[in-house]
Amino acid sequence: MRLGMKVLLTILVVVFALIGIRIIKQKIDSANPRVKVDIEYLYNCSSIGYLEYDLSVEGELDELRISRDKKRIAYSVDYKKEDDSIQTVFSVIDIQRKSNVGIIDDVKFMADYVIHQSEDLECEQKLQNYVKDHFKSHPGVLGGIVRYKIASWVYSPDKKRIAFIVNGVDGHKSFYPNLFVAEYTGDNITRIDSSSDVFCEDIIWLSSNEIMYSKDSVLWKAILKK
Repeated sequence: MRLGMKVLLTILVVVFALIGIRIIKQKIDSANPRVKVDIEYLYNCSSIGYLEYDLSVEGELDELRISRDKKRIAYSVDYKKEDDSIQTVFSVIDIQRKSNVGIIDDVKFMADYVIHQSEDLECEQKLQNYVKDHFKSHPGVLGGIVRYKIASWVYSPDKKRIAFIVNGVDGHKSFYPNLFVAEYTGDNITRIDSSSDVFCEDIIWLSSNEIMYSKDSVLWKAILKK
C-alpha cells in the first residue's frame, strides 16, 4: 500500500512539473513572439516607359515615396546613358494593380509623394550590438576591410516597429545587405530578406505591418504576421 502511494505521489510530482514547464514555456513564447513574414512580388522596375535597361549594369533604384492615399508608389532611377552621363527618371506604379502608371517629373515626385520621416533611433545601441554580434568584418574584393553597419532605418506608422537595412562597406562598394524588422524597443529582431546586391536605401511602410523594398530591380512587399 505504501509503495503504491509513493508511486502515485511520484507520478503527480512529475505531472505537475511538466505542467509548470509548459506554463513557463508559454510565458516565454508570449514574451518573445516570433514574426512570420510573407514576401509578395509587386513590380519589376527594369523598364520605365520607352526605356529598357538592366538596373544591375546601367543604373540603380534609388528613392521610394508613397502617395498620400497610400495607393501608389513613386520611385527614382539613376542610370548611365551612352555618353556615361547620369540621368534620373521618376516613375509611378499602382500598388493594387501592380502596374505602371507612368513617368513623372521631379516636381510631382517631391510634391505629390511623401516619405516617412524618421525620428531619433532610441534603441540604436541594441541594434548596433546585434550588428556587431552577427556581422563580422572581412577583407573586401578591391582591398580594404568590409565593416557592417545600419545603412538606413524607419519607424512603422504606429511607431511599434522599426525596419532597418544592414550592409557592409569597404570604401569601394557595398556587400550583402540584409533587411530586418524589430520592435520599437530594439527587441525581437527578425530578418526579412537578404541579397548579394544592394537594397534600395529607402524603406517604405505601406501600413503598420507591410513594408515595401527593392531587390534585384524588383519591388517587393513584406507582410508581417505573428
